[in-house]
Amino acid sequence: LRTGQCIFTLNDPHSSRTQTAKFSPDGQQLLTASLGGTAVLWDAETGELLYNLVGHESAIVSTAFSPDGSLLVTGS
Repeated sequence: LRTGQCIFTLNDPHSSRTQTAKFSPDGQQLLTASLGGTAVLWDAETGELLYNLVGHESAIVSTAFSPDGSLLVTGS
């Protein structure tokens, strides 16, 4: 942000430390992932939790969006 001011704090549902955070190509969403194996998709403007993605059996160490932002991927 140009002002450097915090606009919101995420109410993080991750069970352990957040490992990675990536903005979607259009900047509308934020994808975070944790060492506990969860990934969360957020509305980047409001901080609203959109999806809590579960299923990994180990830490998520990498995330990415497709160039058009229609797909996301997580990797353990």
